Amino acid sequence: MRNFQQQLQQRQHTFLMDPASIVLAKVKGYPAWPAMVLDESILPENVLKSKTKSKNIAVRFFSDDTYIWIKLGDLKPLSKEQIDEALGKMVAKGIKTKKEGLLKEAYELCQNPPDMAEFVRWGSKGPPEYIEEEPEPEEFEMEPEEEDEIEEPPKKRKKPGPKPKGKPGPKPKGKPGPKPKVKPGPKGKPGPKPKAKPAPPKEVEFDDDWGLDDINEYNYEDGNYIFQDEKKQIEFNSQFPSASEISESLNKYQDHFEPINDTLVDLLMQETINEALINKQLDKLSGILTADFPKSIFIKSALYKVMLVTLHKPQESFANTNLRNKISGILQDYLDLLVASITKEQLEPESTLPDPNLPAPQQDQLTVSNGTPIQV
Repeated sequence: MRNFQQQLQQRQHTFLMDPASIVLAKVKGYPAWPAMVLDESILPENVLKSKTKSKNIAVRFFSDDTYIWIKLGDLKPLSKEQIDEALGKMVAKGIKTKKEGLLKEAYELCQNPPDMAEFVRWGSKGPPEYIEEEPEPEEFEMEPEEEDEIEEPPKKRKKPGPKPKGKPGPKPKGKPGPKPKVKPGPKGKPGPKPKAKPAPPKEVEFDDDWGLDDINEYNYEDGNYIFQDEKKQIEFNSQFPSASEISESLNKYQDHFEPINDTLVDLLMQETINEALINKQLDKLSGILTADFPKSIFIKSALYKVMLVTLHKPQESFANTNLRNKISGILQDYLDLLVASITKEQLEPESTLPDPNLPAPQQDQLTVSNGTPIQV
């Protein structure tokens, strides 16, 4: 084991990757990222436990502060010229995503890297400006022992005599000053109330994929690749839409669905059912609920809940068979969901009164659960 460790250290020295060296580390599936090679002797215990035979060099990424064990072949030294060149390209291109901003910070840290021990302890941000110093222990001085004093017996206390009675003096009289009069403001009719601004349209929030869209830019020299073959990577990336494309698509679906959702919820919740208007809106709903329409938008909507409640109603509460069948058909076609109605008897609580059709037990008899009378 010691020979292996010596060979590893020799190889690291040969390839300019001794501890505290600044390198570019490449992990499969992620762009290459600046990091520092670390000495095992100062690593935290939880990081040491994750070491494997194949991945035996510890690095910590700048700006991201993640530890990782990596192969020597997945590292390459970063010179000052390469660092300056990478920063120049980023400034020229412009920082558009959060990930690009973190990568720029990582390269900037490479220009003036922190001390290795401080980097392990404090990370990329470095030590705080003010570190509370531990208070020095106070010196304990022995005080001279005091001589025992002879306690004197307690003196008897005299009972307090009665308090002298006296009439209270006259209170000062004074007339209260006049209250300040408040003049009423000018009379006039109240102006029109300001109209409330319409609420902005709801936007569906989705993860921005943390700026990983730029992984599609194949650059083998900078380590920005997933597959070594560029054609294979382009073919792989084309199978998946980006996060921004998904978000834009879902917002379009939401814009089409929102007006129908609001109108149908209002119509179905009214006491008087307008069959013609509801039928018209249900036709529109059926037209947009295709296989491509995201089920998450519909299932999370108020309309879905109102449609379920409508179908659960007893026939006496919602007697329109045409609308009931149409709503049921939409849910069955789109969600493969069959909803049963609830009868009026099921809604009523079970009665605890005795059945009048059963004979009442005699006073001198007691019946058991099987109905057999027992003489008392």
